[in-house]
Amino acid sequence: MSPERRKLLERRMAASAPPQLRELSVTQRGLWFMDQVLPASPVYTAAWRWVIRGALDSSVFVDAVNILIGRHEALRASFGIQDGRPVQWITPHLAIEVVNDDARHLSVTRREAMLNDTIAREFRTGFDLSRPPLLRMRLVRLADKCHVALLFVHHIVFDGISAEIFLREIFTCYDDLAEGRRPELPPAPQYRRFADWQRAQLDGSWGAELLGYWRDQLAGAPSVLELISGPLRPPTQQHVGGVSRFVIPEEAVAGVHRVATERRCSLFMAYVAILQIALARYSDRTDIVVGTPMANRETTELAGVVGMCANVVPMRTDLSGEPAFGDLLGRVRDVVLDAYEHQGMPFERLVDVLAPDRSMSYNPIFQIGCGLTPKEVADVESAYLTLEAGENLLSGYSKFDLSFTGLSHDGRIEVTMEYNAALFDDAQMARFGDHVTRLWHQVARHPDVAVDRLEMLSGNEMSVLAAPPADIAPPRLVDLLRQHAAADPTLVALVEGERELTYAELVAAVDARGDHPVVTALAAEDPAVATVDLGLRRGERLALVGPALQYPILFAALAAGATCCLGTGADAAEFVARTGATAAWLPMRVTPALARELAGTRLITGCASPATGRGTDRIVFSSNAIPLAAVGTGDSAVLRPVPGVRAYVLDSRLRPVPPGVCGELYLAAAHLDARFMPNPFAPGGFMERTGHLVRAVGDGSVIYLGPVADVPLVDGARVASRLVEEAVADHPLVRDVVVFPDESGRTAYVVAAEPIELNELRAFLVDRLPQYAMPTAVVTIDSVPLAADGSVDRERLRATAEPVSPMDTVDTALIRLLVAIWSELFDGRPVTAKDDFFDLGGHSLLAVGLLAKVKEVFDVELPVSALFTASTPATMADQVATRLGGPDAAEDLAASIEQVLLLSDDEVRQRLGS
Repeated sequence: MSPERRKLLERRMAASAPPQLRELSVTQRGLWFMDQVLPASPVYTAAWRWVIRGALDSSVFVDAVNILIGRHEALRASFGIQDGRPVQWITPHLAIEVVNDDARHLSVTRREAMLNDTIAREFRTGFDLSRPPLLRMRLVRLADKCHVALLFVHHIVFDGISAEIFLREIFTCYDDLAEGRRPELPPAPQYRRFADWQRAQLDGSWGAELLGYWRDQLAGAPSVLELISGPLRPPTQQHVGGVSRFVIPEEAVAGVHRVATERRCSLFMAYVAILQIALARYSDRTDIVVGTPMANRETTELAGVVGMCANVVPMRTDLSGEPAFGDLLGRVRDVVLDAYEHQGMPFERLVDVLAPDRSMSYNPIFQIGCGLTPKEVADVESAYLTLEAGENLLSGYSKFDLSFTGLSHDGRIEVTMEYNAALFDDAQMARFGDHVTRLWHQVARHPDVAVDRLEMLSGNEMSVLAAPPADIAPPRLVDLLRQHAAADPTLVALVEGERELTYAELVAAVDARGDHPVVTALAAEDPAVATVDLGLRRGERLALVGPALQYPILFAALAAGATCCLGTGADAAEFVARTGATAAWLPMRVTPALARELAGTRLITGCASPATGRGTDRIVFSSNAIPLAAVGTGDSAVLRPVPGVRAYVLDSRLRPVPPGVCGELYLAAAHLDARFMPNPFAPGGFMERTGHLVRAVGDGSVIYLGPVADVPLVDGARVASRLVEEAVADHPLVRDVVVFPDESGRTAYVVAAEPIELNELRAFLVDRLPQYAMPTAVVTIDSVPLAADGSVDRERLRATAEPVSPMDTVDTALIRLLVAIWSELFDGRPVTAKDDFFDLGGHSLLAVGLLAKVKEVFDVELPVSALFTASTPATMADQVATRLGGPDAAEDLAASIEQVLLLSDDEVRQRLGS
């Protein structure tokens, strides 16, 4: 039979033969579940690029590829649901077309651009798991005897070792076909062998031991590791990624390798340990969990299997107690060896069984991946072709927050960092790479130094982040007053009631030591305020309102030549209108209503909640010891210390944090004395601990987050109350809101134009806040009570009303039906409207069953992702109601369904008969 006739016969056989049903491995089930959450996502597309030299016959190459697709059933798999469970079908006969592109006519630059465009396009295409094959190949001809082969395949059917097997067998087949022989390969072990082995392992005593180990190992681990304190995470991971690279040089690698070898540890163990030191510094945590890929082919029978066998294993290290690097290395060695021994527990099963907090905004258990492999540099040669060492292609999408892939090559380590672009940027990642590299050098030189004391920041960074306060000699305020008086003798300095005082009159009163309170205060003023820029112009009218006159603000305004209207205790909006002021100092909390009344007036505020102070022109930070310590511009909450004041952002061990990282704000100034704490960065000096959290910018300025008590650490992530307030304040019915952390999580106190359904508010926040930042209770109030100093009176606020949980719901037919579905799903266990699917032990298989039952009962198809945002019967009722046309239509349908379900079989038959 001719080759053409054989190919036609194979196609006809493929069209007529029924697919074979196979059960998914646990690993595949997890990947299938993620595909339901992120359909056709490029995150789970694996890709490789190889350069092939020689006189390649592309038709022979395609035949070799299709022989392998026929040889390995995993490459003929497709996936779907049958009887409420995910399954895979193996198509008996399947062939693919390999796309051929000719780039010989292009310049080198245009060839590379064409390749990059092709790769990006293939990644974006993704895979539909219901349509085989889940593999695509392209050949790009660069020259007569040079091709680039591109392979794209979904991870559910392929892993890194599969790529090695696939490539090796392609060239074996190619040589045989090129010589006119049908390839004679030994029988291939099929992926079902791995799936059977995995199930046998997990269902037996070893599976129980595995589970026990991982339960103990991960008990109490933080849910999320926050490195750089930007805005809150997106409610749903975006996965759009970036790439940054750095190289650990030979001398550092050699030194660390020597230290590791002396302690009977591998280079990989040292690699993990140093990375975890850096992560601990950035997060200010000592409990660090990272994930590392492992082959998970623990028997020789699995060595030749093509399919998804690999596993990702958590590695949790305790860095507490200030260990020296050698001691930490011992801890990491134990963790790594135990992880290798227990690598057979699929990560997907681990998530199902441990049931960590589930969120669409971050990966469960760990968010940082790391791996280290030797770089393969040898070419592969066959009788006809030479294959140059290939590369694993990066998709431009990030599976984790951050992953480190190290390639050990020629004594150095080349590290590629893939990062989530919604959380980090390239400058931050480049800086992180510098810090990791510096730690390698430090460890090589000082292996016995406590890891907490290893220098991670560069000298230049320390000079910016930890320099002593500058010794300045600012101009005297009275000299500036004289300049304003000389420039315009009629320029008004102060307006108090009906009385006006010009700058000339004010200078005269100062010279005469008059008894005006402002004159008295001027005698004791801090000269540094003379250089503080509040954004005021000479002659601009500034209204100063609030419970008490703040002299540092007044003096900074006078230094600028402003006309200061003193309105202590006055109604702010009325006073601004009456005085014609174009700017206003408002030390109290600025409500949205007040901000609207003062629209068009430039506002200078204290560091009150930015959710209620939007539209401010300047923000002023005041500490107990330094009334005017820092000033920021606009709504960004970026504060710059005033001249003569130094801001330090320090972690819990009083170390400067890297730029972008959250820490506590400490202030230093020349007038601070022994009543304050010693300044470790300026011998003989002192500094004040402010009790406020900020984020270091890297140029001496900081981004204000809030008081420590208002920025709690929630499962490893900082949640600034002001950011939650901003999200709640966006609701069209909300007029004012304050959010405070409490024992139950955080309570939102809301002033609303009309009553808001509490579940409606949470539904509104689903697209604005990650799950861990959601209010756990909401209280509707008439107004926000303020203390005498203009701040929120927390005691009166908390006494206003009892918190009402957002999960409190009315009893409806729709919710009752969903509760019944939940209860049936969990084998008849009692379930309430507030019970969480994952807290009850829900996992990927149960999720499929739940959504299938909802579709059966209501004819409503919910995506799997709905379970992450609507994981209780009450919140899922909102999702179902939306798809049924609204609450009323949904309740009518649910009531009818409930009535039918309550009928006996005889009643059903009777009514059908009638």
